[in-house]
Amino acid sequence: MDNLEHSEDQLVAVSDPGSPFYGQHWTPQQVSQHLAPSPESVLQASWWLQDSGFDQKAIYRARDNGTLHVHMSVKDASKLLQTHFYHMANRKVGHDTIACTSYTIPEHLEDHVDFIVAEKRLKADQKTIARRSRTRRQMPTTTGNSTSPTAIVNCDRFTGPECLRQLYHIPSSLPSTPHPNNTFGIYQPAWVTWLPEDLDLFFQLFSLSDIGRRPRMVPVNGGYTQTEYKLPPFNLEPNLDFEYAMSLVSPMEVINLQIGDRYVGGNWNNMLAAFDKTYSDAVNASIDPVPLFPDGKPGAYNRSADCGTVVPPKVISISFAEVEDDLPVEYLKRQCHEFLKLGLMGTTVIAASGDFGVASGLEPGTCINATTGVSNATKGAFSPTWPGGCPWVTIVGGTQLAAHGGSAKDLPFCAETNETVFHTVLNGNRTLSSAGGFSNVFPAPAYQHSAVSQYRREQAHHLNNLDQEGFDPDDNGRGFPDLSVMAYGYLIAMYNETQVVHGTSASAPVFASMIAMINNERLHAGKSTVGFLNPALYAAPKIFNEIKVGNNSGCGASPAYRAANGWDPVTGLGSVDYVRLRDMLMDMP
Repeated sequence: MDNLEHSEDQLVAVSDPGSPFYGQHWTPQQVSQHLAPSPESVLQASWWLQDSGFDQKAIYRARDNGTLHVHMSVKDASKLLQTHFYHMANRKVGHDTIACTSYTIPEHLEDHVDFIVAEKRLKADQKTIARRSRTRRQMPTTTGNSTSPTAIVNCDRFTGPECLRQLYHIPSSLPSTPHPNNTFGIYQPAWVTWLPEDLDLFFQLFSLSDIGRRPRMVPVNGGYTQTEYKLPPFNLEPNLDFEYAMSLVSPMEVINLQIGDRYVGGNWNNMLAAFDKTYSDAVNASIDPVPLFPDGKPGAYNRSADCGTVVPPKVISISFAEVEDDLPVEYLKRQCHEFLKLGLMGTTVIAASGDFGVASGLEPGTCINATTGVSNATKGAFSPTWPGGCPWVTIVGGTQLAAHGGSAKDLPFCAETNETVFHTVLNGNRTLSSAGGFSNVFPAPAYQHSAVSQYRREQAHHLNNLDQEGFDPDDNGRGFPDLSVMAYGYLIAMYNETQVVHGTSASAPVFASMIAMINNERLHAGKSTVGFLNPALYAAPKIFNEIKVGNNSGCGASPAYRAANGWDPVTGLGSVDYVRLRDMLMDMP
Protein backbone atom coordinates (compact mmCIF):
# COMPACT_ATOMS: atom_id res chain seq x y z
CA MET A 1 0.00 0.00 0.00
CA ASP A 2 1.39 3.40 -0.97
CA ASN A 3 0.08 6.85 -1.79
CA LEU A 4 1.64 6.75 -5.24
CA GLU A 5 -1.00 8.40 -7.38
CA HIS A 6 0.64 11.81 -7.63
CA SER A 7 4.30 10.94 -6.97
CA GLU A 8 5.20 10.96 -10.66
CA ASP A 9 3.77 14.46 -11.07
CA GLN A 10 5.70 15.59 -8.02
CA LEU A 11 8.96 14.23 -9.39
CA VAL A 12 8.40 15.96 -12.72
CA ALA A 13 7.60 19.21 -10.88
CA VAL A 14 11.11 19.32 -9.36
CA SER A 15 12.81 17.94 -12.50
CA ASP A 16 11.16 19.64 -15.48
CA PRO A 17 13.09 22.73 -16.63
CA GLY A 18 9.80 24.51 -17.32
CA SER A 19 8.47 24.01 -13.80
CA PRO A 20 8.55 26.81 -11.20
CA PHE A 21 9.50 24.13 -8.66
CA TYR A 22 12.60 22.93 -10.53
CA GLY A 23 15.39 21.94 -8.15
CA GLN A 24 13.25 22.25 -5.01
CA HIS A 25 14.02 18.74 -3.86
CA TRP A 26 12.37 17.09 -0.90
CA THR A 27 13.82 15.91 2.39
CA PRO A 28 13.59 12.20 3.28
CA GLN A 29 11.01 13.13 5.92
CA GLN A 30 8.84 14.88 3.33
CA VAL A 31 9.06 11.89 1.00
CA SER A 32 8.13 9.44 3.75
CA GLN A 33 5.24 11.54 5.01
CA HIS A 34 3.75 12.37 1.63
CA LEU A 35 4.04 8.92 0.07
CA ALA A 36 2.67 6.99 3.04
CA PRO A 37 -0.60 5.15 2.29
CA SER A 38 -3.86 6.79 3.17
CA PRO A 39 -5.55 5.75 6.44
CA GLU A 40 -8.43 4.47 4.31
CA SER A 41 -6.15 1.96 2.53
CA VAL A 42 -4.78 0.64 5.82
CA LEU A 43 -8.25 0.31 7.32
CA GLN A 44 -9.73 -1.42 4.28
CA ALA A 45 -6.95 -4.02 4.18
CA SER A 46 -7.08 -4.58 7.95
CA TRP A 47 -10.87 -4.99 7.97
CA TRP A 48 -10.67 -7.51 5.13
CA LEU A 49 -8.17 -9.61 7.06
CA GLN A 50 -10.19 -9.44 10.27
CA ASP A 51 -13.44 -10.23 8.44
CA SER A 52 -11.63 -13.26 6.98
CA GLY A 53 -11.02 -14.61 10.47
CA PHE A 54 -7.55 -13.32 11.37
CA ASP A 55 -7.05 -11.97 14.86
CA GLN A 56 -6.10 -8.31 15.01
CA LYS A 57 -3.05 -9.30 17.09
CA ALA A 58 -1.72 -11.34 14.13
CA ILE A 59 -1.68 -8.24 11.92
CA TYR A 60 0.99 -5.62 12.35
CA ARG A 61 2.06 -2.60 10.35
CA ALA A 62 5.68 -2.46 9.21
CA ARG A 63 7.99 0.52 9.72
CA ASP A 64 7.38 1.65 6.15
CA ASN A 65 3.76 2.37 7.18
CA GLY A 66 2.77 0.80 3.88
CA THR A 67 3.15 -2.93 4.53
CA LEU A 68 0.94 -5.18 6.62
CA HIS A 69 2.48 -8.39 7.95
CA VAL A 70 0.15 -11.27 8.77
CA HIS A 71 1.14 -14.59 10.32
CA MET A 72 -0.84 -17.40 8.73
CA SER A 73 -0.45 -20.95 7.49
CA VAL A 74 -0.10 -21.83 3.82
CA LYS A 75 -3.52 -23.47 4.04
CA ASP A 76 -5.12 -20.27 5.35
CA ALA A 77 -3.30 -18.14 2.76
CA SER A 78 -4.52 -20.40 -0.03
CA LYS A 79 -8.10 -20.03 1.17
CA LEU A 80 -7.84 -16.26 1.66
CA LEU A 81 -6.35 -15.61 -1.78
CA GLN A 82 -8.18 -18.39 -3.66
CA THR A 83 -4.95 -19.90 -4.93
CA HIS A 84 -2.41 -22.68 -4.43
CA PHE A 85 1.13 -22.18 -3.13
CA TYR A 86 4.13 -24.17 -4.32
CA HIS A 87 7.79 -24.63 -3.50
CA MET A 88 9.61 -22.89 -6.35
CA ALA A 89 13.35 -23.02 -7.04
CA ASN A 90 14.88 -19.56 -7.38
CA ARG A 91 18.11 -19.75 -9.37
CA LYS A 92 18.92 -16.12 -8.60
CA VAL A 93 19.41 -16.42 -4.85
CA GLY A 94 19.97 -20.15 -4.58
CA HIS A 95 17.06 -21.21 -2.38
CA ASP A 96 13.52 -22.46 -2.70
CA THR A 97 10.65 -20.08 -2.07
CA ILE A 98 6.97 -20.45 -1.34
CA ALA A 99 4.95 -18.68 -4.01
CA CYS A 100 1.84 -18.79 -6.16
CA THR A 101 1.32 -17.97 -9.81
CA SER A 102 -1.75 -15.75 -9.22
CA TYR A 103 -4.18 -14.76 -6.51
CA THR A 104 -7.55 -13.06 -6.06
CA ILE A 105 -8.58 -10.22 -3.73
CA PRO A 106 -11.94 -8.46 -3.38
CA GLU A 107 -12.60 -5.85 -6.05
CA HIS A 108 -12.97 -3.04 -3.51
CA LEU A 109 -9.33 -3.58 -2.43
CA GLU A 110 -7.78 -3.22 -5.87
CA ASP A 111 -7.09 0.49 -5.36
CA HIS A 112 -5.64 -0.13 -1.89
CA VAL A 113 -3.41 -3.20 -2.19
CA ASP A 114 -0.23 -3.02 -4.25
CA PHE A 115 0.97 -6.63 -4.00
CA ILE A 116 1.02 -9.69 -1.73
CA VAL A 117 4.03 -11.92 -1.22
CA ALA A 118 4.87 -14.92 0.97
CA GLU A 119 7.90 -14.14 3.12
CA LYS A 120 8.81 -17.70 4.15
CA ARG A 121 11.99 -19.03 2.53
CA LEU A 122 13.95 -22.27 2.74
CA LYS A 123 17.63 -21.93 3.48
CA ALA A 124 20.25 -23.26 1.08
CA ASP A 125 23.96 -23.76 1.47
CA GLN A 126 25.33 -20.24 1.91
CA LYS A 127 28.37 -20.79 -0.30
CA THR A 128 26.00 -21.80 -3.09
CA ILE A 129 24.00 -18.61 -2.62
CA ALA A 130 27.08 -16.42 -2.82
CA ARG A 131 28.38 -18.25 -5.86
CA ARG A 132 25.08 -17.98 -7.71
CA SER A 133 24.59 -14.34 -6.83
CA ARG A 134 27.95 -13.57 -8.37
CA THR A 135 26.74 -14.69 -11.80
CA ARG A 136 24.17 -11.92 -12.18
CA ARG A 137 26.45 -9.16 -13.41
CA GLN A 138 26.58 -7.24 -16.65
CA MET A 139 30.37 -7.42 -17.02
CA PRO A 140 32.53 -5.52 -19.48
CA THR A 141 34.23 -7.76 -22.01
CA THR A 142 37.99 -8.16 -22.17
CA THR A 143 39.59 -8.58 -25.58
CA GLY A 144 43.25 -8.76 -24.62
CA ASN A 145 46.24 -6.74 -23.57
CA SER A 146 47.28 -3.49 -25.17
CA THR A 147 50.50 -3.55 -27.14
CA SER A 148 52.44 -1.32 -24.77
CA PRO A 149 51.44 0.55 -21.64
CA THR A 150 51.81 4.23 -22.36
CA ALA A 151 50.13 7.47 -21.36
CA ILE A 152 49.93 8.46 -25.04
CA VAL A 153 46.85 6.69 -26.42
CA ASN A 154 45.91 6.23 -30.06
CA CYS A 155 42.26 7.25 -29.69
CA ASP A 156 41.37 5.66 -33.04
CA ARG A 157 42.15 2.25 -31.50
CA PHE A 158 41.70 2.61 -27.75
CA THR A 159 39.89 4.74 -25.17
CA GLY A 160 41.63 6.49 -22.29
CA PRO A 161 40.66 9.42 -20.07
CA GLU A 162 42.19 11.99 -22.42
CA CYS A 163 40.37 10.46 -25.41
CA LEU A 164 37.07 10.96 -23.59
CA ARG A 165 37.97 14.54 -22.72
CA GLN A 166 38.74 15.33 -26.33
CA LEU A 167 35.71 13.52 -27.73
CA TYR A 168 33.14 15.04 -25.37
CA HIS A 169 34.90 18.30 -24.40
CA ILE A 170 35.21 17.28 -20.74
CA PRO A 171 37.42 19.62 -18.65
CA SER A 172 40.88 18.28 -17.89
CA SER A 173 40.29 18.88 -14.18
CA LEU A 174 37.45 19.75 -11.83
CA PRO A 175 36.62 23.41 -12.61
CA SER A 176 36.34 24.28 -8.89
CA THR A 177 37.31 22.78 -5.55
CA PRO A 178 35.19 19.81 -4.41
CA HIS A 179 32.04 21.10 -2.73
CA PRO A 180 31.42 19.50 0.69
CA ASN A 181 27.80 18.68 -0.22
CA ASN A 182 28.67 17.03 -3.52
CA THR A 183 28.74 13.23 -3.40
CA PHE A 184 29.28 10.62 -6.12
CA GLY A 185 28.89 6.89 -5.47
CA ILE A 186 29.36 3.74 -7.54
CA TYR A 187 27.44 0.55 -6.76
CA GLN A 188 29.37 -2.71 -6.35
CA PRO A 189 28.03 -6.05 -5.04
CA ALA A 190 29.82 -8.19 -2.46
CA TRP A 191 32.98 -10.05 -3.48
CA VAL A 192 34.03 -7.67 -6.24
CA THR A 193 36.75 -5.18 -5.42
CA TRP A 194 39.25 -2.82 -7.01
CA LEU A 195 42.91 -3.56 -6.39
CA PRO A 196 45.04 -0.69 -5.03
CA GLU A 197 48.07 -1.64 -7.10
CA ASP A 198 45.92 -1.53 -10.25
CA LEU A 199 44.53 1.89 -9.40
CA ASP A 200 48.03 3.25 -8.93
CA LEU A 201 49.28 1.73 -12.19
CA PHE A 202 46.40 3.36 -14.04
CA PHE A 203 47.00 6.68 -12.30
CA GLN A 204 50.70 6.46 -13.10
CA LEU A 205 49.78 6.22 -16.77
CA PHE A 206 46.88 8.65 -16.94
CA SER A 207 46.41 10.70 -13.75
CA LEU A 208 49.59 11.20 -11.75
CA SER A 209 48.00 13.40 -9.10
CA ASP A 210 45.70 10.53 -8.07
CA ILE A 211 48.44 8.03 -7.16
CA GLY A 212 47.71 6.84 -3.64
CA ARG A 213 44.09 8.03 -3.65
CA ARG A 214 41.36 5.49 -2.92
CA PRO A 215 37.56 5.41 -3.03
CA ARG A 216 35.77 5.98 0.26
CA MET A 217 34.16 2.72 1.32
CA VAL A 218 30.49 2.82 2.37
CA PRO A 219 29.47 -0.73 3.30
CA VAL A 220 25.89 -2.02 3.28
CA ASN A 221 25.05 -5.32 4.99
CA GLY A 222 28.76 -5.90 5.58
CA GLY A 223 30.19 -4.57 2.32
CA TYR A 224 32.37 -7.63 1.82
CA THR A 225 35.42 -7.33 -0.41
CA GLN A 226 37.99 -10.03 -1.03
CA THR A 227 41.50 -9.96 -2.46
CA GLU A 228 42.41 -13.64 -2.04
CA TYR A 229 41.18 -14.61 -5.51
CA LYS A 230 42.44 -12.27 -8.23
CA LEU A 231 40.12 -13.11 -11.10
CA PRO A 232 38.40 -10.84 -13.67
CA PRO A 233 34.86 -11.52 -12.34
CA PHE A 234 35.97 -10.02 -9.04
CA ASN A 235 38.27 -7.22 -10.15
CA LEU A 236 37.54 -6.11 -13.72
CA GLU A 237 34.37 -4.06 -13.16
CA PRO A 238 35.44 -2.18 -10.03
CA ASN A 239 38.87 -1.47 -11.50
CA LEU A 240 37.24 -0.03 -14.63
CA ASP A 241 34.67 2.02 -12.73
CA PHE A 242 37.01 3.63 -10.24
CA GLU A 243 40.00 4.08 -12.53
CA TYR A 244 37.95 6.20 -14.93
CA ALA A 245 35.63 7.94 -12.47
CA MET A 246 38.44 8.99 -10.14
CA SER A 247 40.59 10.23 -13.03
CA LEU A 248 37.78 12.27 -14.59
CA VAL A 249 36.48 13.98 -11.43
CA SER A 250 39.82 14.37 -9.62
CA PRO A 251 40.29 15.56 -6.90
CA MET A 252 36.65 14.89 -5.99
CA GLU A 253 36.04 11.95 -3.66
CA VAL A 254 34.36 8.89 -5.17
CA ILE A 255 32.31 6.60 -2.92
CA ASN A 256 32.34 2.79 -3.20
CA LEU A 257 28.85 1.54 -2.26
CA GLN A 258 29.74 -2.08 -1.40
CA ILE A 259 26.66 -4.23 -0.88
CA GLY A 260 26.36 -7.58 0.94
CA ASP A 261 28.39 -10.01 3.01
CA ARG A 262 30.51 -13.00 2.07
CA TYR A 263 27.75 -15.60 2.18
CA VAL A 264 24.50 -14.11 0.89
CA GLY A 265 25.89 -11.32 -1.30
CA GLY A 266 23.89 -8.22 -2.09
CA ASN A 267 22.03 -6.33 -4.80
CA TRP A 268 20.84 -2.79 -5.39
CA ASN A 269 17.52 -3.51 -3.69
CA ASN A 270 19.54 -3.98 -0.50
CA MET A 271 21.22 -0.66 -1.28
CA LEU A 272 17.85 1.06 -1.69
CA ALA A 273 16.69 -0.33 1.67
CA ALA A 274 19.84 1.04 3.29
CA PHE A 275 18.91 4.46 1.91
CA ASP A 276 15.24 4.34 2.95
CA LYS A 277 14.04 2.82 6.22
CA THR A 278 10.46 2.84 4.95
CA TYR A 279 11.48 0.46 2.16
CA SER A 280 13.29 -2.13 4.28
CA ASP A 281 10.22 -4.29 4.81
CA ALA A 282 9.66 -4.38 1.05
CA VAL A 283 12.93 -6.28 0.51
CA ASN A 284 11.78 -9.64 -0.83
CA ALA A 285 13.67 -12.54 0.74
CA SER A 286 12.68 -14.81 -2.14
CA ILE A 287 14.65 -12.55 -4.53
CA ASP A 288 16.96 -10.34 -2.50
CA PRO A 289 19.91 -11.55 -0.41
CA VAL A 290 19.15 -11.02 3.29
CA PRO A 291 21.99 -11.44 5.81
CA LEU A 292 21.49 -14.18 8.38
CA PHE A 293 21.50 -13.09 12.02
CA PRO A 294 23.13 -14.28 14.15
CA ASP A 295 25.96 -15.55 11.95
CA GLY A 296 29.47 -15.54 13.39
CA LYS A 297 31.31 -16.97 10.39
CA PRO A 298 34.25 -14.90 9.04
CA GLY A 299 32.96 -12.45 6.45
CA ALA A 300 29.34 -12.65 7.64
CA TYR A 301 27.61 -9.40 8.56
CA ASN A 302 26.22 -10.87 11.80
CA ARG A 303 23.73 -8.02 12.19
CA SER A 304 20.25 -7.18 11.03
CA ALA A 305 20.14 -5.80 7.49
CA ASP A 306 20.97 -2.11 7.13
CA CYS A 307 17.79 -0.08 7.08
CA GLY A 308 17.87 3.65 6.44
CA THR A 309 21.43 3.87 7.75
CA VAL A 310 23.14 5.25 4.61
CA VAL A 311 22.75 8.71 3.09
CA PRO A 312 22.39 8.32 -0.70
CA PRO A 313 25.03 10.11 -2.78
CA LYS A 314 23.80 12.82 -5.15
CA VAL A 315 24.96 10.75 -8.13
CA ILE A 316 24.82 6.94 -8.20
CA SER A 317 26.29 4.88 -11.05
CA ILE A 318 25.25 1.25 -11.66
CA SER A 319 27.28 -0.77 -14.19
CA PHE A 320 25.16 -3.91 -13.86
CA ALA A 321 21.94 -5.11 -15.43
CA GLU A 322 19.25 -7.68 -14.66
CA VAL A 323 16.63 -9.36 -16.84
CA GLU A 324 13.31 -7.52 -16.55
CA ASP A 325 11.35 -10.66 -17.36
CA ASP A 326 12.96 -12.60 -14.50
CA LEU A 327 11.47 -10.37 -11.81
CA PRO A 328 7.84 -10.10 -10.60
CA VAL A 329 5.98 -7.07 -11.89
CA GLU A 330 5.08 -5.93 -8.36
CA TYR A 331 8.74 -6.13 -7.35
CA LEU A 332 9.81 -4.05 -10.35
CA LYS A 333 7.19 -1.40 -9.62
CA ARG A 334 8.18 -1.06 -5.98
CA GLN A 335 11.87 -0.85 -6.80
CA CYS A 336 11.27 1.65 -9.58
CA HIS A 337 9.33 3.78 -7.14
CA GLU A 338 12.37 3.83 -4.85
CA PHE A 339 14.37 5.28 -7.73
CA LEU A 340 11.61 7.89 -8.08
CA LYS A 341 12.03 8.79 -4.40
CA LEU A 342 15.76 9.31 -4.91
CA GLY A 343 14.99 11.71 -7.73
CA LEU A 344 12.61 13.64 -5.48
CA MET A 345 15.50 14.06 -3.01
CA GLY A 346 17.90 15.34 -5.68
CA THR A 347 19.84 12.16 -6.48
CA THR A 348 20.64 11.21 -10.07
CA VAL A 349 20.63 7.44 -10.72
CA ILE A 350 22.54 6.38 -13.84
CA ALA A 351 22.72 2.79 -15.12
CA ALA A 352 24.25 0.93 -18.05
CA SER A 353 21.83 -0.37 -20.67
CA GLY A 354 23.81 -3.60 -21.29
CA ASP A 355 25.89 -5.08 -24.08
CA PHE A 356 23.67 -7.68 -25.76
CA GLY A 357 21.35 -5.62 -27.90
CA VAL A 358 17.72 -6.67 -27.49
CA ALA A 359 18.65 -9.64 -25.30
CA SER A 360 19.52 -9.34 -21.62
CA GLY A 361 22.67 -11.46 -21.64
CA LEU A 362 24.33 -14.51 -23.12
CA GLU A 363 24.18 -17.90 -21.44
CA PRO A 364 21.92 -19.77 -21.00
CA GLY A 365 19.84 -17.42 -23.13
CA THR A 366 17.67 -14.53 -22.03
CA CYS A 367 15.33 -13.97 -24.96
CA ILE A 368 11.69 -14.70 -24.15
CA ASN A 369 10.66 -18.18 -25.25
CA ALA A 370 7.59 -17.92 -27.48
CA THR A 371 6.14 -21.17 -26.10
CA THR A 372 6.77 -20.84 -22.37
CA GLY A 373 7.04 -17.07 -21.98
CA VAL A 374 10.21 -17.57 -19.94
CA SER A 375 13.40 -15.63 -20.64
CA ASN A 376 15.65 -18.63 -21.26
CA ALA A 377 15.91 -18.78 -25.05
CA THR A 378 18.71 -17.79 -27.41
CA LYS A 379 16.06 -16.73 -29.92
CA GLY A 380 12.60 -15.35 -29.36
CA ALA A 381 10.89 -12.17 -28.22
CA PHE A 382 13.09 -9.25 -27.23
CA SER A 383 14.04 -9.23 -23.54
CA PRO A 384 14.70 -5.79 -22.02
CA THR A 385 17.23 -5.25 -19.28
CA TRP A 386 16.52 -3.90 -15.81
CA PRO A 387 16.60 -1.17 -14.54
CA GLY A 388 16.54 -0.10 -18.19
CA GLY A 389 12.75 -0.10 -18.14
CA CYS A 390 12.40 2.13 -15.07
CA PRO A 391 11.38 5.63 -16.23
CA TRP A 392 13.09 7.29 -13.23
CA VAL A 393 16.62 6.07 -13.99
CA THR A 394 18.86 7.60 -16.67
CA ILE A 395 20.03 4.74 -18.89
CA VAL A 396 23.29 4.95 -20.85
CA GLY A 397 23.88 3.02 -24.07
CA GLY A 398 27.07 2.72 -26.09
CA THR A 399 28.85 4.13 -29.12
CA GLN A 400 32.16 3.49 -30.83
CA LEU A 401 34.24 5.42 -33.32
CA ALA A 402 33.83 4.57 -36.98
CA ALA A 403 37.52 3.62 -37.01
CA HIS A 404 36.88 0.97 -34.34
CA GLY A 405 34.79 -1.13 -36.68
CA GLY A 406 36.97 -1.02 -39.76
CA SER A 407 37.38 1.45 -42.58
CA ALA A 408 35.64 4.74 -41.86
CA LYS A 409 34.33 4.94 -45.42
CA ASP A 410 32.39 1.72 -44.88
CA LEU A 411 30.63 2.90 -41.72
CA PRO A 412 28.04 5.63 -41.26
CA PHE A 413 28.79 7.83 -38.28
CA CYS A 414 27.99 11.04 -36.47
CA ALA A 415 29.77 13.75 -38.44
CA GLU A 416 30.63 15.78 -35.34
CA THR A 417 32.31 13.06 -33.27
CA ASN A 418 32.90 10.25 -35.78
CA GLU A 419 30.73 7.94 -33.64
CA THR A 420 28.51 5.07 -34.66
CA VAL A 421 26.43 2.56 -32.72
CA PHE A 422 28.40 0.27 -30.40
CA HIS A 423 28.24 -3.01 -32.31
CA THR A 424 31.30 -5.20 -32.55
CA VAL A 425 32.10 -8.84 -33.25
CA LEU A 426 34.78 -10.36 -31.04
CA ASN A 427 36.90 -13.43 -31.62
CA GLY A 428 34.70 -16.50 -31.84
CA ASN A 429 31.89 -14.51 -33.51
CA ARG A 430 30.57 -13.25 -30.18
CA THR A 431 28.63 -10.05 -30.86
CA LEU A 432 28.30 -7.11 -28.51
CA SER A 433 25.91 -4.25 -29.19
CA SER A 434 24.33 -1.38 -27.32
CA ALA A 435 21.38 -2.76 -25.36
CA GLY A 436 18.10 -0.99 -25.86
CA GLY A 437 14.44 -1.46 -26.47
CA PHE A 438 11.15 -1.04 -24.66
CA SER A 439 9.98 -2.16 -21.24
CA ASN A 440 7.29 -4.83 -21.10
CA VAL A 441 6.14 -3.46 -17.72
CA PHE A 442 6.35 0.35 -17.74
CA PRO A 443 4.66 2.56 -20.35
CA ALA A 444 6.54 5.41 -21.98
CA PRO A 445 6.59 8.34 -19.52
CA ALA A 446 5.24 11.74 -20.52
CA TYR A 447 8.69 13.27 -20.95
CA GLN A 448 9.40 10.66 -23.63
CA HIS A 449 6.09 10.54 -25.52
CA SER A 450 7.09 12.84 -28.35
CA ALA A 451 10.50 11.22 -28.90
CA VAL A 452 9.16 7.65 -28.87
CA SER A 453 6.22 8.57 -31.10
CA GLN A 454 8.58 10.03 -33.68
CA TYR A 455 10.63 6.84 -33.67
CA ARG A 456 7.53 4.69 -34.08
CA ARG A 457 6.37 6.76 -37.04
CA GLU A 458 9.73 6.75 -38.82
CA GLN A 459 10.41 3.07 -38.16
CA ALA A 460 6.84 1.76 -38.53
CA HIS A 461 7.65 -0.57 -41.42
CA HIS A 462 10.67 -2.11 -39.70
CA LEU A 463 8.86 -2.44 -36.35
CA ASN A 464 5.96 -4.17 -38.10
CA ASN A 465 8.38 -6.62 -39.72
CA LEU A 466 9.92 -7.40 -36.32
CA ASP A 467 6.46 -8.03 -34.93
CA GLN A 468 5.53 -10.30 -37.84
CA GLU A 469 8.72 -12.29 -37.29
CA GLY A 470 7.75 -13.00 -33.67
CA PHE A 471 10.13 -10.64 -31.90
CA ASP A 472 7.14 -8.89 -30.31
CA PRO A 473 8.61 -5.43 -29.67
CA ASP A 474 6.38 -3.51 -27.24
CA ASP A 475 7.10 -0.08 -28.67
CA ASN A 476 4.54 1.51 -26.35
CA GLY A 477 6.74 0.79 -23.36
CA ARG A 478 9.34 2.99 -21.70
CA GLY A 479 12.12 3.24 -24.27
CA PHE A 480 15.78 3.03 -23.38
CA PRO A 481 18.61 4.04 -23.41
CA ASP A 482 18.25 7.77 -22.84
CA LEU A 483 21.68 8.67 -24.23
CA SER A 484 24.99 7.04 -25.08
CA VAL A 485 28.70 7.29 -24.33
CA MET A 486 31.75 5.57 -25.81
CA ALA A 487 31.69 1.84 -25.00
CA TYR A 488 34.64 0.52 -26.99
CA GLY A 489 38.31 -0.17 -26.31
CA TYR A 490 38.78 1.09 -22.74
CA LEU A 491 42.31 0.69 -21.44
CA ILE A 492 42.33 -0.44 -17.82
CA ALA A 493 45.05 -1.55 -15.43
CA MET A 494 44.60 -5.06 -14.04
CA TYR A 495 47.12 -7.50 -12.62
CA ASN A 496 50.09 -5.23 -13.32
CA GLU A 497 49.34 -4.77 -17.01
CA THR A 498 46.97 -2.83 -19.24
CA GLN A 499 44.01 -4.61 -20.77
CA VAL A 500 41.29 -3.59 -23.21
CA VAL A 501 37.60 -3.89 -22.32
CA HIS A 502 34.32 -2.99 -24.01
CA GLY A 503 30.84 -2.33 -22.73
CA THR A 504 28.25 0.13 -21.50
CA SER A 505 29.43 -0.66 -17.98
CA ALA A 506 32.21 1.78 -18.89
CA SER A 507 29.80 4.29 -20.41
CA ALA A 508 27.68 4.68 -17.26
CA PRO A 509 30.41 5.82 -14.82
CA VAL A 510 31.84 8.17 -17.46
CA PHE A 511 28.48 9.93 -17.83
CA ALA A 512 27.98 9.85 -14.06
CA SER A 513 31.35 11.58 -13.69
CA MET A 514 30.15 14.37 -15.97
CA ILE A 515 27.02 14.90 -13.86
CA ALA A 516 29.06 14.88 -10.64
CA MET A 517 31.28 17.63 -12.10
CA ILE A 518 28.26 19.71 -13.11
CA ASN A 519 26.67 19.22 -9.68
CA ASN A 520 29.87 20.55 -8.14
CA GLU A 521 29.62 23.71 -10.19
CA ARG A 522 25.91 24.17 -9.45
CA LEU A 523 26.49 23.79 -5.71
CA HIS A 524 29.25 26.40 -5.80
CA ALA A 525 26.79 28.69 -7.59
CA GLY A 526 24.28 28.26 -4.76
CA LYS A 527 22.01 25.96 -6.77
CA SER A 528 20.69 22.45 -6.13
CA THR A 529 22.03 19.24 -7.58
CA VAL A 530 20.37 18.29 -10.86
CA GLY A 531 18.53 15.25 -9.47
CA PHE A 532 16.37 13.35 -11.96
CA LEU A 533 17.74 14.30 -15.37
CA ASN A 534 15.45 12.88 -18.01
CA PRO A 535 12.85 15.65 -18.45
CA ALA A 536 15.65 18.19 -18.96
CA LEU A 537 17.50 15.91 -21.40
CA TYR A 538 14.46 15.21 -23.58
CA ALA A 539 13.59 18.92 -23.60
CA ALA A 540 17.01 19.76 -25.09
CA PRO A 541 17.80 17.19 -27.81
CA LYS A 542 20.13 19.61 -29.62
CA ILE A 543 22.78 19.30 -26.90
CA PHE A 544 23.49 15.73 -28.08
CA ASN A 545 25.65 14.39 -30.89
CA GLU A 546 23.04 12.55 -32.93
CA ILE A 547 23.88 8.97 -33.96
CA LYS A 548 21.69 8.35 -36.98
CA VAL A 549 22.78 5.06 -38.49
CA GLY A 550 23.64 1.67 -37.03
CA ASN A 551 21.72 -0.98 -35.14
CA ASN A 552 21.76 -3.41 -32.26
CA SER A 553 21.04 -7.12 -32.56
CA GLY A 554 20.10 -10.19 -30.55
CA CYS A 555 17.41 -12.87 -30.17
CA GLY A 556 17.92 -13.85 -33.81
CA ALA A 557 17.27 -10.35 -35.18
CA SER A 558 19.97 -8.44 -37.03
CA PRO A 559 19.21 -5.66 -37.38
CA ALA A 560 16.98 -5.45 -34.33
CA TYR A 561 16.41 -1.77 -33.56
CA ARG A 562 17.93 0.84 -35.83
CA ALA A 563 19.43 4.20 -34.98
CA ALA A 564 17.39 7.05 -36.42
CA ASN A 565 16.78 10.78 -36.39
CA GLY A 566 16.15 11.98 -32.85
CA TRP A 567 15.77 9.41 -30.08
CA ASP A 568 16.11 5.69 -30.82
CA PRO A 569 16.24 2.50 -28.69
CA VAL A 570 19.92 1.95 -29.56
CA THR A 571 21.73 5.15 -28.61
CA GLY A 572 18.91 7.20 -27.09
CA LEU A 573 19.15 10.91 -27.81
CA GLY A 574 22.76 10.48 -28.93
CA SER A 575 26.14 10.97 -27.31
CA VAL A 576 26.94 13.72 -24.85
CA ASP A 577 28.71 17.01 -25.42
CA TYR A 578 29.85 18.08 -21.95
CA VAL A 579 29.97 21.80 -22.67
CA ARG A 580 26.44 21.93 -24.09
CA LEU A 581 25.16 19.70 -21.27
CA ARG A 582 26.89 21.83 -18.63
CA ASP A 583 25.61 25.09 -20.10
CA MET A 584 22.05 23.78 -20.25
CA LEU A 585 22.09 22.51 -16.66
CA MET A 586 23.85 25.59 -15.30
CA ASP A 587 21.14 27.77 -16.85
CA MET A 588 18.55 25.96 -14.74
CA PRO A 589 17.49 27.69 -11.50
